Amino acid sequence: MVQRKDLLALNFYKKLPFHGSDGDKRYRVEKFVQKITEMVKNEETGEEEEKVIEEINCLKAFIWAGPYGFEATPDEQKITHLEEFSEAGMDAIVNWINETPLPNS
Repeated sequence: MVQRKDLLALNFYKKLPFHGSDGDKRYRVEKFVQKITEMVKNEETGEEEEKVIEEINCLKAFIWAGPYGFEATPDEQKITHLEEFSEAGMDAIVNWINETPLPNS
């Protein structure tokens, strides 16, 4: 079972992802910037284009079945989850990792 102390301080995630495992369950936690966009009309060209109106810092977690690492595991075999970039978000990530069953298990 993963505990909050097993994951590093929140500031670590501002620069690097963290990988860990719990038995056959592998996990990765990283900072993710979620971009909120809207379609706006370009006044010069008259064409519609996508404009970023807000960026939200999140924690993104992945779980997958071992034995292979993150890069060697196909994306369709991973489960992802987003939470706010905060200590409360990190606590929610820990709970999600512990409570979510592995794909095909």
